[in-house]
Amino acid sequence: MWLSEMRRLRFLLLFVVVFFLAACGFRLQGSESFPPEFANTYIQASDRYTPFYRSLSKALRQRGVILTNGPSSATAIIDIRSDVSGQNLTAVSSRNTPLEYETFYSVVFAIVIEGQNVMESDPISLTNRYEYDPTEILGKEDEFERFLNSQADDIARQVLVQISRL
Repeated sequence: MWLSEMRRLRFLLLFVVVFFLAACGFRLQGSESFPPEFANTYIQASDRYTPFYRSLSKALRQRGVILTNGPSSATAIIDIRSDVSGQNLTAVSSRNTPLEYETFYSVVFAIVIEGQNVMESDPISLTNRYEYDPTEILGKEDEFERFLNSQADDIARQVLVQISRL
């Protein structure tokens, strides 16, 4: 009898936790629902080889969106107006050698559905800083690439959230 009371208590506790998570708007990553207009989407970009373009197209495919080869067969167009990334030197030593860099990634996009511009984004920008050690040049180049890819993934997730709110 005591064991069945514990099971009921666990079930009740689980129910309360799930209820509060649902009430606060919690969603599992990747569970955003897209408007039906995004069933066939074209991503318009000047450069199809950027980390952001790769992240966005991969994330859309994972959510069941079909990416078209041209705008004529698309029901929605994601127009990437700006996709800029890089790094800036932020600190140097007394010997004028680099000590710290800042990576940045910035994206501006628009959503076009049936020829109508339905959304124009503000710039979405992310930055990270990392220390530079001249004895670890290969490792720091890899670290820079990982930062850019991570920032591109984060921006792609933000774009997906904005699309799911349309």
